[in-house]
Amino acid sequence: MENDRINSLKQALKMEKDGKAFYESALDRAENELAKKIFTSLIKAEDRHIQKIKQLYDSLMETGNWPEVALVREQGQIPKNIFWVAMAAMDKKNEGTLSEIETLKMAAKMEDEGMRYYQSRANSTEDPFEKKFYHLLVHEESEHYISLLDSIEFLEDPQGYFSQRERGTMSF
Repeated sequence: MENDRINSLKQALKMEKDGKAFYESALDRAENELAKKIFTSLIKAEDRHIQKIKQLYDSLMETGNWPEVALVREQGQIPKNIFWVAMAAMDKKNEGTLSEIETLKMAAKMEDEGMRYYQSRANSTEDPFEKKFYHLLVHEESEHYISLLDSIEFLEDPQGYFSQRERGTMSF
């Protein structure tokens, strides 16, 4: 069981580090202001995840037990929709390049895979602290995913995006 926990945290750490490297590379190539802001925000989010995972991993290695710590978001780090934060900071609104849009689609796929992995880990444990930790990551990854979908939609068709928003949402 402990090996499973340690291996899960190692996998989570690898996923977050790989995500950060991907976002750093994407930031270096990005030309669109919105894409740059999105990638910068995602890099910061990955750094927070890496730090949390390392702390839990170190504690598990030292004590052999999942730590009984409050697993909450730090004050001031409650993620907003990073798309809307980036939009508010933009001077001009323009379409993204095909490369940026494809990169954002790849990023959304990575966030979706992260959500699925963390949800599977939450479902497979009985430890309430471990379960809470993985649920926290699921929630944060889902916020990133939604922000990326908003970004893609906007960069593909800015006028259509705002037109859709003005009409409101559809209800079923």
